[in-house]
Amino acid sequence: MNYKLILFLLFSGLWVPLNAQNSKSATYNERITDYATELNLSDSQINVLKTIKADYKQKMKVIRDSKNPDKDFLKKLRLERKTALEGVLKPEQFTKWKEIVEQKKSDLNTNELRAEIKKYRKEQTQPVLLEKRKLFELELSTAEKLNIANQRAKRQAFRQSLKNGDLTKNESSKLRANQLKLEAKICLQPIVVNHQVALQNIEQELEPFHQKWEEDITAIKAKYQKQKHLSKHKFGNKKEARIYNFLLMPVE
Repeated sequence: MNYKLILFLLFSGLWVPLNAQNSKSATYNERITDYATELNLSDSQINVLKTIKADYKQKMKVIRDSKNPDKDFLKKLRLERKTALEGVLKPEQFTKWKEIVEQKKSDLNTNELRAEIKKYRKEQTQPVLLEKRKLFELELSTAEKLNIANQRAKRQAFRQSLKNGDLTKNESSKLRANQLKLEAKICLQPIVVNHQVALQNIEQELEPFHQKWEEDITAIKAKYQKQKHLSKHKFGNKKEARIYNFLLMPVE
C-alpha cells in the first residue's frame, strides 16, 4: 500500500474508506491550490480559494471541538465548502480538477487492490504451493537444484535492483525482464521434461486450489470500481507459467 498517497488523501479530504466509497458524507478535497499550475489558476483565484478554505476550516473546527459535534451540520458545511471552491473555477478548470480527483481515487484503488491480493496470496496460496514445492525438491538432482538456484538468483537480483532504484521501470527494464523469463524457460525446460509426470500430478492436485484462488481473487477485484488492469507476468499460458514459477519458488 502507498502510505504517502494515503496520508496525502487523508489530510486533503480525498480519502474515502473502502466501506464508504459511495457515502455522500465523504469529505471533499480542499487542496485545489496545490494544483495551481495544472489548473492554471490566477493569483486572484488562489487568494479566494485560500480564504474559503480558512473560513470553513475555522467553522468546522468549532463544531469538532464541541462536546457533542453535530455530524449532520459538518456534512452540510463540507457540501457548502465543495460548492464554494468549485464556484471559483472556470468550466475548463473544473473539468481538469475532476480528472485530477478521479486519478487520485483510481491510484488509491489500485494500490489497495494490489495490497489485498498480495495479502491473500501470502496467506492462502503460498503455504499450499510451498508445501508441494518442498516435496518436489526431494526429487531433484544436485545439478537441477543448482540450475534452479541460479535462475532464482538472477530473478531476485533484478527485482532488488528495481526496488533499490538501481534500475528504472522503462522499456529497457521491461526488455530485461522478458529476457530473464525467456532464459529461465530455456534453462528449466530440461527439468520440466525430466519430471514431466511428477509435475503433471502436482498440477492435477492443485487444480481445485487454483480454481478456488481465481474465484476468490475475482471476488476481491469486484469490490473495487474503476480499477486499473494489473500487469501480469506470463511465460505463455497459465499452466506453463505456473510450472516455471513453481520451480523458481524459494524452498528455504
